[in-house]
Parts: sequence; structure tokens; C-alpha cells
Amino acid sequence: MHCLCQGVGSKLLFFLICFSSFTTAALAQTVTGTIKDEYGVKLYNVSVSVKGTSTGTVSNDDGKFSISAGIGSTLVFTYVGFKPLEVNITNSEPLNLVMQVSGENLGLSEVVVTALGIKKDARKLGYSATSVNPDQLTVNRTTNPLNALQGKVAGLNISSLGTGPGSTSKIRIRGQSSINAQNGPLIVINGVPVDNTNFNENTNGVKGGGVFADGGDGLSSINPDDIESMTVLKGGPAAALYGSRAKDGVIMITTKTKGKAKGIGVGYNVNYMNENPLDFTKYQTEYGQGENGVRPTAPNPTS
Repeated sequence: MHCLCQGVGSKLLFFLICFSSFTTAALAQTVTGTIKDEYGVKLYNVSVSVKGTSTGTVSNDDGKFSISAGIGSTLVFTYVGFKPLEVNITNSEPLNLVMQVSGENLGLSEVVVTALGIKKDARKLGYSATSVNPDQLTVNRTTNPLNALQGKVAGLNISSLGTGPGSTSKIRIRGQSSINAQNGPLIVINGVPVDNTNFNENTNGVKGGGVFADGGDGLSSINPDDIESMTVLKGGPAAALYGSRAKDGVIMITTKTKGKAKGIGVGYNVNYMNENPLDFTKYQTEYGQGENGVRPTAPNPTS
């Protein structure tokens, strides 16, 4: 009797295992569909997975996918720059899904402006291009907009001369490229290359000359609030866009053309900067120094 019960139990267990496998196979099916964005563009390489399992796949060039999932399971769709999407499987019909852009990840698929105003996807460029948020340029309110780039772009080193708030800024991208040649990057404003050298490098032509003065560079005259976007191009391929002058990189600046707010409005801000010199030597101011560095010989000198 004991052997008979044991044989019946074994057959019943075998039957339950077969029935369970049959049920699982009946519930499992191939789910297909197409993934697009809000504008109808088919999304490539979207990650598709069955929630709670290790089953997953990605969409092809046409935005189509195919995955094995059972009725009642949940598919999870994730894509860089888009909000995650979860869909419950209720039937075997193909899915037509629309993924929405996530505002938090827009920076990962940013568009940068290259030569001649051409806009390209930053991830498709063959060289390094770093865009700086214009709001970051007005946080510390520097007199020279380039000084605000310090610490915000990899490989970019900016140092100011000790000649006051409006002094010239020395810019180097990825170090020195030449011993005796110009090592500063090319500055392009609204598609036009500009000269960013010191305004008054030598004052030999003035009275009492023979000294060097720092009159500030070209970018010191630009209001940081007028900058709409700033992009730093690095590497050799960037020079191909603007020629040999861009061998040390390019800093592209696009200024604002019109206000974004509707109606009439007034915006006002003030930045005050003061620096004290380290040399407090008292100089005499009662006698003139002559003309052009020479003691005057005229009976009535002008200086």
C-alpha cells in the first residue's frame, strides 16, 4: 500500500510540473512595438526590460523592439534625456509608444554652434566642445567675462595680470603649444574672429614713454549679461574650422539679439570692484619729469 501511494504521488508531482511548464509557455509571448519621441522621431538604442527580471533588449534604427514577456508583466523603457516609461502588457498587440523629454537631462544631448553658425549635436562632434551656461558667467560678476570660465572648462587655464580689475587675461587651453608664438585661443564673436590682444602694450609714443601699460583686452569691453552662449572648442580638428589661427583652440561667443520676455521691462544690476596696490611709495608731484624722458631746455617747459 505504501509503495502504491508513493507511485501515485510521483505521477501527480510529474503532472503538476508539466502543467506548470505548459502554463508558463502559454503566458509567455513576444511583445513588439515602436518607440518615438514627441515629434514623431524614432528613437534608437532605447533600453527595454521586463520589470523584476533580467530580460532586456534595445530598439533598432527604426525604433522597433521585440522582447519576450508574459501577460500582466511590466515593460520598462529608459533612454538618455527622456523620462522613464512603464507599460503593462494586457494583450499581444504591437505597442506604439511615445517618450517625453526630461528637462533634467537636456544637457546630455545639447546642441552646440560650430563654424559659420552651424548647429550640431555635441555627441556627434569629432572634437571636444564644451558649452558654458550663460548664467554661470554672471554669478561672480567679473569685469572680464573670460575670468568667469576659470574652473568650468576642463583644460582651460585663465590668469589675470596684477594691473587692476580691467586687466588683460592670459588664456591657455591644454597648455603651451609654442615657445615664442601666440598661444592664446582664437576668439570668435557672432561668427567674426576678433583681436583679443592688449590695447596698450607699448607706450613709447607718448610723453615719458618707454613703459608698458595694460589697457585691457578686447573681451573686457563685453557685458557678461549680453552673452547668450559660450562654447570652447579644443584640439586640432577645431583648427580646421578657422584655419591656423585656431591652433590653440577657439572660444565662441554668441550675444543676445532680443529679449525673451514679452512686453516692456527694465533690468538693472551693478557690479563694483576695487583693488588696492601693494606699492604705497610716495612720489613727488611738484616738479615735472621733462618731455619724452629728457630734461627740458626751453625757458618755459610745458611739463
